[in-house]
Amino acid sequence: TKFIQMKAFCRWKQSKFKEALQLFEEMKNRVGLSSKLLENMGHTYNSIGDYDKAQESFQQALDLVDVELKLNPEADSHKGGLYMGLGLVKKRRGKVEEGLVDLKRSLKWYQDTTGPKPHSLCAKAHMSVAHAYEDLKDWKKAATHMELAVDIFQKTCGNSSPLTGNAQGALGKVLLELNKPEAAWEALVAAFENGVKHDSLKVFTLFEHATLIYKLSASKTKSPKDVQVLVPSLMLLDESIGQQMTSGLVKRDGNVGALYKAMAEVAIVAQHYRMANTFLCKALTHFGEEKSFDCGSLITECRNVLVLVNDLIRKGIGN
Repeated sequence: TKFIQMKAFCRWKQSKFKEALQLFEEMKNRVGLSSKLLENMGHTYNSIGDYDKAQESFQQALDLVDVELKLNPEADSHKGGLYMGLGLVKKRRGKVEEGLVDLKRSLKWYQDTTGPKPHSLCAKAHMSVAHAYEDLKDWKKAATHMELAVDIFQKTCGNSSPLTGNAQGALGKVLLELNKPEAAWEALVAAFENGVKHDSLKVFTLFEHATLIYKLSASKTKSPKDVQVLVPSLMLLDESIGQQMTSGLVKRDGNVGALYKAMAEVAIVAQHYRMANTFLCKALTHFGEEKSFDCGSLITECRNVLVLVNDLIRKGIGN
C-alpha cells in the first residue's frame, strides 16, 4: 500500500494526473476510504478539470473527517485544506458566492488552529478569499484580505519569497480598481522587484506588472527619478532572461518579445534610452522569430519607438 501511495504522489508531481488517479482508486479498493485519500482524489480531479467529481470528493472528505475525529479526537483533521479545496472548485464552476462561504470557513479554521503567531497558511487562505471577492468585483474586501496576506507573508516567508511577490502583484491590480495609484505603484514595484529574482521567471506576470508600472509612470504622477529605482531590476531581468532561455526554463518566443517591449517602455520613462534601445532590439528579434501568431503590428510599433529613442540618444538626452 505504501508503495502504491508513493507511486501515486510521484505521478501527481510529474503532472500525470490520470495515472495518479488510477493509483488512488487502487488504494481505495485495498484500504477503503479516508478523508486524506479523498482529499488527494479531489485535488487530482480538480487538476484534470473534472470539477463535479472534485467537489464530490472534497465534500465526502469533510463528511468523513468528522467521523474520524469521533473515533480518534487526536487525529489531524486538516479541515482547512478540505474547505479550501471545496471552495476553489465551486469558484471554478462559477459558483463564486458558494465557494466564498467555504473559503471563509477555511480561513477561520487556519486562524483557530495555527496559534497566535502569523502563519503562512492563514495568508494563503486570505488570498483565496480575496480572489473570490475579486471575482465578485468587491475590490475593497479583496484589498483588505490581500493586505493582510502580504503582511503575513512578509513576516513568515520574507520579502524575497514568491508568495510575497505574488500577493503584492495581486494587491496592486486591485488597488488600481479602487483608484489608489500611489498604493498600487508601491505594490506593483515591490512585486516586479521580487519577480525578477526568481530562479524560474514568470514571463507573463512580469510583462503584466511592467505594463501596469509603465501606465502608472506615464500618467505624469511619477517623475523619471521615481522610475529609475527600477533600473537595477531591469538589468537583472535582462540577464536572467538570457540565462533561463539558454537553460530552457524560459521559452524563446513572442511572449519574451512582449516582456522586452514592456521593459523598454519603463526604461524610456526612466530616461535610460540606451537601455531601452537594447530592449527594443531584443523585442524585435523575438517578435521576428514568433511563428504561431502575427507580430506585425508589434514589430511596427517597436521600430517607430526605436527611431525616437535613437534620436534622443544622438541628441545626448538622458542615459
